[in-house]
Amino acid sequence: MSTMTATMNPDEQAEAKSIGQAIQKLRIAMLTLAEDGQQLSARPLTVADHNEGVLRFMVDKTAHWVPHAATGAAVNLSFSDPSSGIFVSLSGRSSVSHDRTQIDALWSPADSAFFEDSSDPRIAILEVQVDEGEYWTGPGNGAALGVKMAAKAMGFDVSMGEKGPVQPR
Repeated sequence: MSTMTATMNPDEQAEAKSIGQAIQKLRIAMLTLAEDGQQLSARPLTVADHNEGVLRFMVDKTAHWVPHAATGAAVNLSFSDPSSGIFVSLSGRSSVSHDRTQIDALWSPADSAFFEDSSDPRIAILEVQVDEGEYWTGPGNGAALGVKMAAKAMGFDVSMGEKGPVQPR
């Protein structure tokens, strides 16, 4: 990762992408927040929905970190697919909803791995209102990275990827 970043020109910004474009094939986010106001912790969450700059996740409201997330905590969502060379970071504020209608609408069969059904009283919806974000793309695997680095070392003009903003809305 650092090799790719070091060889990209940080002054060259790619075109802005919407959240949908940036995370199009990425379903799992690492949510990072400071649970006690200082210590950062992260956990994987599956995106249930996103629109209008808000990402939603089905969560267990009894998890120790959920009450802090409900307070409007600053959070970061990171997505990555190293095999495709796609990396996304989104920052924003979190809140928690207990809207049963919305829970029913977002319910998917995959949620049954964690909850009995959509009426499980432990289910809440974590919402992250995205304030800003960035994405990076680069060679998708070791072989492609090696070829591009070799070409770059031989003086060829080779793009090692792009970096650009993610528009929240």
